[in-house]
Amino acid sequence: MKKGRALCLLLAAACFWMALVPAAGSADFDISGDVLVSYHGSESSVNVPDGVRVIGSGAFAGNQSLVTVVLPGSVKEIGSGAFRNCVHLQYVITGGLSVIGSYAFDGCPMLNDSFRYDAANVSDTAFGKAAETKTAAQADSAAGKAETGAFAYCGAFADP
Repeated sequence: MKKGRALCLLLAAACFWMALVPAAGSADFDISGDVLVSYHGSESSVNVPDGVRVIGSGAFAGNQSLVTVVLPGSVKEIGSGAFRNCVHLQYVITGGLSVIGSYAFDGCPMLNDSFRYDAANVSDTAFGKAAETKTAAQADSAAGKAETGAFAYCGAFADP
């Protein structure tokens, strides 16, 4: 009987604790349907929740803390200016992208060649002013169209 009572108290305490402490970082995301509208956190590494299909326009724009972003396979599109001026962003881990919008990574001078994508469409100035970016060389063969200026002002790479 004592074991059962102790187990009940332990379960009650765990449930109480879980109710008080939200899932790590979940309050930092504004998600509408399958679109991540905005991120308000200050973590240096962010895992976008599974089920998100679109990173909305400006969702992470101007975040000064962001270094690494992990996008689940469900993410197919990165909207215009989604990561614009994330000056410390270095690593984007992803797969299965279809679209990278205009200015998506504009002003991300630390973004390096670890970023691989297989997007069919890379919009104008998607990687503008991303000084370290060599990502076009890392693009999978499935990549379709990279608009003129997609890699404008990238010090490490010239437009195709």
